Amino acid sequence: MRINQPGVVALAAVLALVASCVITPAAAELSETEAAALVLDKTGVSVEGLEASRTERPDGDVVLTFRTNPSGGPGSSYYVNATSGTIPGWSALPQSEHSESAPSEESAEAVALATARKVLGPEADSLVWRVSRRGDAMLTLDGEAPMAGEPPRRGLGPEVSVTVLGDGSVLRYGQYVPTDADRVPLPVTVSADRAVEIARAADTGPRKDLIYAALEQRRGRVRWTVHLGDANVLLRGADPESQKYPSVKFTIDAQSGEVINMARARSEGTDEGERVASTPTASTKGRTRWPAVTGLAILCLVAAVVVGLARRRANATA
Repeated sequence: MRINQPGVVALAAVLALVASCVITPAAAELSETEAAALVLDKTGVSVEGLEASRTERPDGDVVLTFRTNPSGGPGSSYYVNATSGTIPGWSALPQSEHSESAPSEESAEAVALATARKVLGPEADSLVWRVSRRGDAMLTLDGEAPMAGEPPRRGLGPEVSVTVLGDGSVLRYGQYVPTDADRVPLPVTVSADRAVEIARAADTGPRKDLIYAALEQRRGRVRWTVHLGDANVLLRGADPESQKYPSVKFTIDAQSGEVINMARARSEGTDEGERVASTPTASTKGRTRWPAVTGLAILCLVAAVVVGLARRRANATA
């Protein structure tokens, strides 16, 4: 019998592929019990006995959420990525009457670093911290891995956000940890100067000063963020009227040059912008009450017509 050797080789390759699919199991998701144990290990909080809600993200990962108050009222929430076996973050109620004053930056950074070390591991030691938000009794600190790649970009390492209360407890914790594939720098074909040119060409307003241009890589895409505005309004004490034109941020694909998004916002670093938005200008102060006065006049006219018709009907009946 004559054997077709190429056919046998092809058949063997197909069988080997099928065998590999059958023998190599897919990575198993964490069970609720395993997820609860992970929460206890990383946060010191027991969620044993709580039923977890299951959510599938657009990227296919499954997130289990443990809520101390499932009915939707005030409570703590702990999130576990059951696919990767990690904790994206949590939001906890204060465990005690916290201080009315915010913690110092030094103490808050120490708490944030200790928390990140417990959840993230040794990579937390490479994070660079900055205060991103201040509250009356809390500070929010963001920790980012140093920029890497050529040109340098954010997103190739972990990013953490921690909100610390005045008593040193953690109110919120969140983190983004790129996969091994997302840590590989993608090629950039659009330079920073070219991205600024694209943003200025797309902007129809008077904002032309470059505030900053930053490169970021996340989940398989590399993008420029270009912030345009009026540099004068960044100086505290500038004329509030000069901020009637908000600054704008463009998100530009660093490989194709496509404008992905444009977000308008008041210029950062100033307080006057919000006040201008809520303060009537000289041309509108005199007109502010007219809608209410007009509506009242219409209601009075309608009431007069109704009363007149009622009287006419009563006279006709008599």
